[in-house]
Amino acid sequence: ARTRLLCLENTVGGRAIGMDKLREVSTLARAQGIQVHLDGARFFNAVRALNCEPEELGGVADTVSVCLSKGLGAPAGSVLVGDTASIGQARRHRKILGGGMRQSGVLAAAGLYALEHNIKSLDDDHRRAERLGEGLRALDAGRVRVCTNMVYFTPAAEHLVPLGAHMAKNGILIGGQSPAIRLVLHRDVDDGGLDQAIEGFRSYFRAL
Repeated sequence: ARTRLLCLENTVGGRAIGMDKLREVSTLARAQGIQVHLDGARFFNAVRALNCEPEELGGVADTVSVCLSKGLGAPAGSVLVGDTASIGQARRHRKILGGGMRQSGVLAAAGLYALEHNIKSLDDDHRRAERLGEGLRALDAGRVRVCTNMVYFTPAAEHLVPLGAHMAKNGILIGGQSPAIRLVLHRDVDDGGLDQAIEGFRSYFRAL
């Protein structure tokens, strides 16, 4: 098999990969005649974290996929960005595989609204993630890692199940991941909801 495409991702697990690294690998790939695709499901989280322009981040790739729901608040939808030839080929493959939508204007309108109004609010998600991370670190109950709008909390294994049950009783549902619990901040979590979550974690570990 001949390598024809290099796929990058930003953010990765919430971590924003720096522009220097992206340019380095992109330049290397293009020098070998390899196209570059950027999986940017949380593209604008990376843009805000890196303090760069969307065109700058998108410029490291030939095609970029952007999710309109993750963090941006649209009910559904992703878009593929690229040159005319690449998009034409992508549309052909979509049709071959049975994909496509009809009467998609309502979703498109929601996506346009999200792009025009909701990008700056990603900074609030990042800020709240930092505050959640600070609250968890103060408990000294496990490893805490904060990456843009995500917090990874790794308590001792014996706490995973009872902690989940305790949080549920306090109106907070957390995933059953192990060993690290991934907590994602988004526009539907306001400061009041964040306070409730922090208090839930605090009441559990202080009762031990």
